Amino acid sequence: QQVNQIFERFTHGLRNCDVILTSPEDILSFDLLTIDKCRRNEFAAGRSMLSIQRWSRKHVRDILDESDEILHVKYQLIYTVDGQQQVDGGAERWKTIEAILELVKKHAGDISQCFSEHIYYKSSERKGAFPQFRLQ
Repeated sequence: QQVNQIFERFTHGLRNCDVILTSPEDILSFDLLTIDKCRRNEFAAGRSMLSIQRWSRKHVRDILDESDEILHVKYQLIYTVDGQQQVDGGAERWKTIEAILELVKKHAGDISQCFSEHIYYKSSERKGAFPQFRLQ
């Protein structure tokens, strides 16, 4: 049932052009749980989770802020096999993040008024600063 709820949330997000933020740890945890379900002979849940993974590969895009510390050169392993390749999505990755954050900045105030019990919002005092905005 919980797996179906996750899938319904994903498909709802696709229909509404939503952005779902998640961490790499959450995705890895889901992948490992899928393997664990199959290992425990919980095949119905395992199959459903595999279906979500297949669906995700087709419909979900991994967007990563390129200024993120995890891309710092000190964390990268360099293998001298094949030529240098651009990160998946290239410049579109940071352009997409930039566009998403601009939309958040533009609409955060109105959204926080509609859902004030679930959202903390504080406008920025400086012109170039980003407002404080978080789900509670």
